[in-house]
Amino acid sequence: MVLNENSSFSGDSGIHQKAMQETRALINNVILICLAVLLLGLKQAQIDH
Repeated sequence: MVLNENSSFSGDSGIHQKAMQETRALINNVILICLAVLLLGLKQAQIDH
C-alpha cells in the first residue's frame, strides 16, 4: 500500500494514516523481538561450545 503525499489526511484517510502508523509500530516491535531472540540464541550457542 502506498499513501499519496498529496492526499488530504482528513476523515477516513486520517484514520487510515493512524492505522498504518500503528501497524508499522507493531511490525517494528516484532522485528526487535525476533532480533533479541536471535541474539540470545547466539549467546547460548557460544556458551555451549
